[in-house]
Amino acid sequence: MAAAQTFTGRQGAAQVNSNTIPIHKWSGGITRAYADSTDSSTYNPATGQTWETQAPGTVVAEGTLEGYFDLATTDADIVQLFSSDGPYPVTLSLTRSQDFFRGNANFMNFKANVSVPGATMVDWTCDWKSSGVPSYIY
Repeated sequence: MAAAQTFTGRQGAAQVNSNTIPIHKWSGGITRAYADSTDSSTYNPATGQTWETQAPGTVVAEGTLEGYFDLATTDADIVQLFSSDGPYPVTLSLTRSQDFFRGNANFMNFKANVSVPGATMVDWTCDWKSSGVPSYIY
């Protein structure tokens, strides 16, 4: 199932199997954490002190997705995909020619908003978080 689901940002749609789910808003950020490190290379003999440096640590890309789908044309089982284990391939684009993120991501905290009675449009939001080494980060 992982190969069948891709999310695309600014271009405005998520392709999930044969369903097209419009995305009307996405956000993303990149967080880099460093690990503190000391070794003999940071020792200063004049002061007798060892200075701390930061070694590369973890990098994570994460954000939110917002979209909608019409139950008249989209199978309600689409919601089940958000509770399935990922990660899934994701591309979030800033423009048609410039991507922000390409890689695998997991989806969490899915929420659906439905107006009743009789409404078929479902607005949804979810959080996304990168998983593994991405193929591209802007």
